[in-house]
Amino acid sequence: MRKKPWLLAGLVLTGVAAWMIWNQQTDAKAHDIFEDHKLVVGTTGDYKPFTYWNEERNRYQGFDIDVIQAFAKAANLDVTFVKTTWPTLSEDTKSGKFDIAVGGITKKVEREVVGDFTSSYFSFQKAPLVKKKDVERLNSLAAINDPAVKIGVNPGGTNEAFVKKHFPKADVTVFENNLYIPKAVKSG
Repeated sequence: MRKKPWLLAGLVLTGVAAWMIWNQQTDAKAHDIFEDHKLVVGTTGDYKPFTYWNEERNRYQGFDIDVIQAFAKAANLDVTFVKTTWPTLSEDTKSGKFDIAVGGITKKVEREVVGDFTSSYFSFQKAPLVKKKDVERLNSLAAINDPAVKIGVNPGGTNEAFVKKHFPKADVTVFENNLYIPKAVKSG
């Protein structure tokens, strides 16, 4: 089976993909989405295939976007999408910026303090996205942890923490948008 480059990002480092439903432990006043008929959804928009911003269509797309839109339609709710980032996800949740966040969100203690998770629907291990010619050379954590190896990672999530822990010798570049990483890998 051929792996899709957009399924992995940079050293596509991801854990359990889950969408988060936030509880009422926020600093903001909660509203009843079923009474208001309004659902505000936070998403990073940079994590294919779960969520990504399609510039040509000027809208969010992806599996999680489709799921939340189907839920909203069935529940007769109007959906508004709000951009969040991996570094600000927990704080945006706590401040009440949105009712729910979607987009392949990994369960972390720091996030569970401010919200609840649904059951995971997808799980996979962290895996590097490398050029085909480098597959044999970059086949272990030790081989990747080398000053000659360039790693692209997104900030503020489990990917960045994994890279810091396992690849302190590598040349790490932080990309604000996960979607830029596969292009950077391709271009070297």
